[in-house]
Amino acid sequence: MRCRDAACFRECTCELDTLVGRYLADHPAARERPVAEWLVPLLEARYPCRPATPNKP
Repeated sequence: MRCRDAACFRECTCELDTLVGRYLADHPAARERPVAEWLVPLLEARYPCRPATPNKP
């Protein structure tokens, strides 16, 4: 998802806040670990990478 306007950006931010909040509520020990250990896998699971599409002229 690409956010292009302020309304979409707010929606994306709220979604991420909710995702992280729920994860930390379910995994309180994660607060003691470096963020990169749990945030990257969490985001990759929620937003899987897609192959880049070539630019069309």
